[in-house]
Amino acid sequence: MSYFFKIIIIILLVGIFGGIINYLLNGMKTEKKYVSIFDVELLKCIFVGMGASLLVPLFLNMISSDIIKQAETNDYMLLVFIGFCLIASISSKSFINSISEKILKELGDKVNKIEEDVKPIIQSSLEPDNDTRKNMKGTYDSLDNLEISILKSLENSKYVYRTINGIVKELQENNERIKSNIEKLINKGLIKYKSIKNKNMYYITVKGKECIAHEGIED
Repeated sequence: MSYFFKIIIIILLVGIFGGIINYLLNGMKTEKKYVSIFDVELLKCIFVGMGASLLVPLFLNMISSDIIKQAETNDYMLLVFIGFCLIASISSKSFINSISEKILKELGDKVNKIEEDVKPIIQSSLEPDNDTRKNMKGTYDSLDNLEISILKSLENSKYVYRTINGIVKELQENNERIKSNIEKLINKGLIKYKSIKNKNMYYITVKGKECIAHEGIED
């Protein structure tokens, strides 16, 4: 028998055992005088216990634990894994609810992250309309030449996200001046940044695109 099937059998057996313990603990609370193998509540506890036990590998994966892999060659880790399954099946309802909430939260966080990653790409493909460009006259007129150059560098680049070093190299300007002007543009809402691999990467916003698109538009 393969290790995989052994683990499945262990999970199910421990789930059944934990479900029975859960049933007995609940019976002590309700002061039941007898236990029947045909009791609907017992069957519920057993099936829910098995379900909770089957979720243990998922839980271990979520916390980046390799207990299951270690258990293949280490009897002590196998006992630890059995303990996890037993705890999960005894507290099956709470465990399942906890895992479900954690998974939904992680999925929500991942969706939000994807939306944030895609947003600049979508923004970079939008064409500002002339009416909006005219409304940006005051903002455009307040920019100095270096700020305009930075915006154009971001707008015309083949990359959606730019580093300060890349902008400095392209514009052949002083690093501190570029940083200072980027801060001004961020405060004006014309560019934004996000951290990618522990580096701040900058991109132009829709407002920034509308601002530099003001060039050539008559008042």
